[in-house]
Formats: sequence, C-alpha cells, structure tokens
Amino acid sequence: MTFMIFICFLIFIIKFLLTHSVLYDMLILEVIYMKSNIFSRVLTLKTAKSLAQVMSLFCGFIVFFVIVTILLAAVGRQTFTLHSPSGTFTHTFYAQKDRNAATNLLMVSLPDDVRITTDHTDEIDIVTVIGLLAALLVNHLPVLFSYLFLMRIFQNIGKGVFFVDANAKALLLYGLIQACAAVFGPFVKLFVIHVTDFLSANTVSIATGGQMLSQLTPAIAVIIAACILHYGIHLQDEVDHTL
Repeated sequence: MTFMIFICFLIFIIKFLLTHSVLYDMLILEVIYMKSNIFSRVLTLKTAKSLAQVMSLFCGFIVFFVIVTILLAAVGRQTFTLHSPSGTFTHTFYAQKDRNAATNLLMVSLPDDVRITTDHTDEIDIVTVIGLLAALLVNHLPVLFSYLFLMRIFQNIGKGVFFVDANAKALLLYGLIQACAAVFGPFVKLFVIHVTDFLSANTVSIATGGQMLSQLTPAIAVIIAACILHYGIHLQDEVDHTL
C-alpha cells in the first residue's frame, strides 16, 4: 500500500514538473518574441538615419569645441601647475596676472600632468607657452581629424548611403588616427616638452601615457570593423556582378 502511494506521488511530481516546464518554455518563447518584435520596431532604417543625423551634429559640436580649445590655448588660457618662489599654484595659466586670484574665465588643459618650475620669478616665458601649445596640438589635432571622418560617416548614413567604400575608408582612417595617437602621441608630447625645457628659461615637465591602453583598444576594434565592412562591400559587389 505504501509503495503504491509512493508511486502515485512520484507520477504526480513528474507530471507537475513536465507541465510547468512546458509553461516555462512557452513563457520564454513569448518573451523572446516580444523582444524581437520590439527590436524590429525600434531598429528600423528610419531610426538609423535619424540617429546618424544626430550623431553628425554631435561630431560637428566636438570639432567646434576642439577648435575653440586650441584658440584658447593660443591666447594663454592653457592651465598647468606652477612651482615658483611665491608658492605652488595649480590650474594657473599664462595670461593670469594674479596667481592667487580666482578666475571665471574659460580655461583649457591637457589630460596630462604639466608642471612648470621658475627660479626667481612667477613669470612664464613665451618659449614655454609655445611648447605647451605644441603639446596640446599633438593631443587635440588627432581628435579633430578623427571626428571629421566620423562626421562624414554619419552624414552618409543620414542620407541612406550605408555600404560604400567611402564609409569603410573613413572608419579605417578614424581607427588609424586614434591608434597612432594612442601609441605615438605620448612620445611626441614628451619630445616637445623636452625641447621646450631645453630652450626655455623655465623647467617644464609632463607625465603622460596613462591612457594609452584605453585609447588603443577601441581604436583596434574600429580598424577591425572597418576591414570587415570593406570585405563585405567587395563581397557584395562580386555577388552583384555574378548575378
């Protein structure tokens, strides 16, 4: 009798598990269908064009911002850390007359730690200013040209031009510029600052290269994506010519 009860209970458990397993599978399939339906509604050609147009404007804003940054550095608004007989001043700049006074003026800076040491005065000579501007150009010009190429890609996508060699080449140039800036940029900046320190009456130093890996990894990914896009475009051309 006990054995029969156990068998009935075991059959009930198996049927319960099988029934709920089927219900669970049906629920999972329903969720997958809903997700795919949502994605098919959101990820449309019209949405891609609209987003590309927005990103094109964003890239244009970045280009404008970089140009303004270079102009501000050219007029002496680039910040650095100054060690002088009067003390140590952080986030000061060449055009600032009173080092202790707070300022609300627009200022720009390198992502690197730049330090200037003066011996007898708080004044910064013009050679140092030119050297700092040159280092900023080494850092900002790759960004400027990269976003110009990226803006061209988004403009093409906004016009409905997707799989063309122009987009693949622009994407490849973007990745190459970013990769070269990540690998060679720190060394060029070190060279520029070394020459500035040699020619200037001030002592100029820079700590750079800390962001090399974080910049290089996405650049390599973009280069690979550009190569895949280029290969896909030519493969499609071969298929079209075959047909």
